[in-house]
Amino acid sequence: MDRRRSVSQLRTVVDPKVLSAMRTVLSQDLAPGRSLGTATLVRVHVSAAEPHAAEIFASYQRGTQTFAVAGRIERARDSWRLVAVRLG
Repeated sequence: MDRRRSVSQLRTVVDPKVLSAMRTVLSQDLAPGRSLGTATLVRVHVSAAEPHAAEIFASYQRGTQTFAVAGRIERARDSWRLVAVRLG
C-alpha cells in the first residue's frame, strides 16, 4: 500500500477481488495515513480459524500514528491466499 512494489506482484497470493480492492485504494489514494510517510510493521498475530484458514491481525505505524490491518488467509492447493483484508 506504500507503492514500494507493484500490486501485480501479489497476483499469486491474493484473491482477485481483494487485489481489485487494493488497486482501488491505491488509485484513489485511500490508504490510511498515507500522507504521514512510509508504513512500518509493528506487530503481527495469526489465529487459526479453521483447519485451512487463519485470521491475521497486524499493527503498523506511519509517523507517530498507529494503524491496524486485519485479514483472512485460506489454504488453496499448495499455498496460502489472502481472501479478505481491512485497513484502518
